[in-house]
Amino acid sequence: SSRESVAPPSKRVKVKEEEGAPSTQHGGNGASGKFINCDLPTGCQDRNLWRGVFIPSLAHWCGGYVDPWTIESLDLQDRMQVIWDEEYCGKLNHTITIKGPVFHVAKQRLNEWQSGFAAMVIMILATFFIHDPDFHDPQEREKNHGPDSKLWTGIWHSPFVLQTFASHFNFISGHAEIPELDSEKVVPHVALALAATAVCHAFSLAACGELHLRCFAETGMTWEVTVPDGESYGFNIQTWGKTSRKLFQLILSLTRENFVLIVDEVQCYLKAGTKGKGVSATSGVEDSYDEELYDFR
Repeated sequence: SSRESVAPPSKRVKVKEEEGAPSTQHGGNGASGKFINCDLPTGCQDRNLWRGVFIPSLAHWCGGYVDPWTIESLDLQDRMQVIWDEEYCGKLNHTITIKGPVFHVAKQRLNEWQSGFAAMVIMILATFFIHDPDFHDPQEREKNHGPDSKLWTGIWHSPFVLQTFASHFNFISGHAEIPELDSEKVVPHVALALAATAVCHAFSLAACGELHLRCFAETGMTWEVTVPDGESYGFNIQTWGKTSRKLFQLILSLTRENFVLIVDEVQCYLKAGTKGKGVSATSGVEDSYDEELYDFR
């Protein structure tokens, strides 16, 4: 399969957002019940510190958390405060509260980080299908006899997983070292679990005929990808929590050396400004799994 991380310039893929997707609006106030960027403390967005450093640093920590979906509010509040104090370093004193704007706007950005895995792989998969002429021919699709396990690379070497995993490193580009959080030792186990789960989600949609591609430009150069709205079709804990936690446990069992190899393979999919930034992979259980799909080859 192709290792191209984006569609060639000759074609563009537009992913249609589902209803209920995280809001990216800027402007307004918290009176409506939802805080947005203009409700943040004055000055915190100067020099791109909020979006370019604070949020990437928070997502970097979340990528190495102990659960793919749920972070205790007090844990999150505490880590936000540590990052805030480090980054704004007395120039902008602020106490973060669970009911305050910093906490809620940061959570919105984390929702975007999390949902970004699903959006990325749907775009990657759509691009793959668009450039595969057999996909557009129902008879050719029927001739596909399914995967040959002897040819499997294993899920951790899958270009789809690697490209989706790369979206995490692109998102956290700009994160700062936070000594109090031992940020240099953060291993993105959760990020890899979410990436692999997002790939399962996208392929599930495709297998069920729920990933729809439509060429809506007369030139045939722009495609729209749509998926049904609704919890059962979404990338969420209700539908994919069990799968993601199973994958998370398998990832924790990878050796340090094997995890480093995965990160090394991701490098070719990173944006230019992200390449070469160190990612550590600390100790892991040395046992391997016999399942061919999850075996590290």
